[in-house]
Amino acid sequence: MNTLNTVESTDVSLLVVDDHDLVRSALKRMFHRQFARIITAATTHEGLDIIKDNLEPHSTVISDHHNPLSTYNGATLAELSKPFREVKGIPFYLISGGVHGTELDTIKTLERDQIIHGFIPKPFSISEIRDKVLGRYKSRR
Repeated sequence: MNTLNTVESTDVSLLVVDDHDLVRSALKRMFHRQFARIITAATTHEGLDIIKDNLEPHSTVISDHHNPLSTYNGATLAELSKPFREVKGIPFYLISGGVHGTELDTIKTLERDQIIHGFIPKPFSISEIRDKVLGRYKSRR
């Protein structure tokens, strides 16, 4: 099975959390063949509810770090959702532009502590984000 075209289980979902419609739409189009279901959320609050109640085991979350529509950012979403994701084996990837200084240090700490599984800075290429996210499935084979 070619894992760059098909995720091992057809029952896994991708959750995209981003305040920009364009980013949500682009990621949905990019991954429509790899995931059985793609769910989008504009806010981290919606994202947390979906992670808690509606994601199947081994699904994946991609969240923007900066989300002005929410009272907390993507890093906080990663921390709040960790207990729910750990039980289901759900990886979490942060994407964002303009991250530097203490914010970047926080993200590196989250990655080191395995609260997130990767950080992808904007602007990112389609192949960069696809390889990072789908690489996790490839390594499980």
